[in-house]
Amino acid sequence: MKALRVQQYGHAESIALAEVPRPEPKPGEIRVRIEASGISFVDMLVARGGYQVRRTPPFTPGSEFSGVVDAVGPGVTSGLQIGDRVCGTGRGAWAQYLCHAAEYLHPLPSTCNLVEASVVVVPFGTALYALRERGNLVAGETLLVLGAAGGVGYAAVQLGNALGARVIAVASTEAKRLHCGMLRPTKSWIARAIGRTSQSHLRGRAAWMSYLILLATLLRTPLSAPWAGVVGI
Repeated sequence: MKALRVQQYGHAESIALAEVPRPEPKPGEIRVRIEASGISFVDMLVARGGYQVRRTPPFTPGSEFSGVVDAVGPGVTSGLQIGDRVCGTGRGAWAQYLCHAAEYLHPLPSTCNLVEASVVVVPFGTALYALRERGNLVAGETLLVLGAAGGVGYAAVQLGNALGARVIAVASTEAKRLHCGMLRPTKSWIARAIGRTSQSHLRGRAAWMSYLILLATLLRTPLSAPWAGVVGI
């Protein structure tokens, strides 16, 4: 099979297409014929050797994928069968085939777009955990999403709407704001993220809010000025 391989750490040119043996599923595994793979910031960090966990080259990068069940290993009890459509996350997604633990694959309906499904699990899982489990967001509250045009931010806008929140989507350019506007945030406005003018604008708009959850795409990174002052409005 064909796979994109990191032969040595360096620039993007170090990632090259190569022929490698097609993997065989071990007990409890399912082989997936990959139809689409995500290319995330983390994937590129891993491929260039900039991530905190450095794999030994050569290896196949990629962590998000969707595809069709191609083979089922012994002992699989998940109910998935050859021909089923699935998505998931795991090492080696930039290849034609991937073997993965059956219990961590997510079945997809026949009407699902496989390209979109390949990048659902990580951003939507991250956003849902942040909003529902950590932020305890409930209907009627206000959600401010910074970097709303990015993967996690874009998911947070949609999930915030689904959870019944009033969503405020913030993006840095007009094109990104228009992109966020296509989601039709419930009773929302698309804010301009330009310096302290935006900060003052947000303060004025948020003065009447009973509760505000602030979601940054880098959830554990302290916010720097001018956005640091928005926290705790």
